[in-house]
Amino acid sequence: MQDNWDRLLMTYGSGFLITCFISAVVSKFSTSEKALEVEEFFASRSHPAITRTLKQSLERVHINGKCIKSAQEEKSLADVVKELAYRNY
Repeated sequence: MQDNWDRLLMTYGSGFLITCFISAVVSKFSTSEKALEVEEFFASRSHPAITRTLKQSLERVHINGKCIKSAQEEKSLADVVKELAYRNY
């Protein structure tokens, strides 16, 4: 997307299609590093038509990252079963 941004903007214009494209591409990321990369890329390519979509997509990236981090920190299913099995009631 970065290498072809000018072409994408010319092709899709500043309407619905470019916002859908940005959302589809950016929302799939899940790390703070990628969010920062996207923010830096669009810092010099600000366009009123994409501002809200970009903000929402970056928010989705941060949420994705938090979900992944939370899942990685959870106990494994085997550990939970063992804990429940040996619990004194």
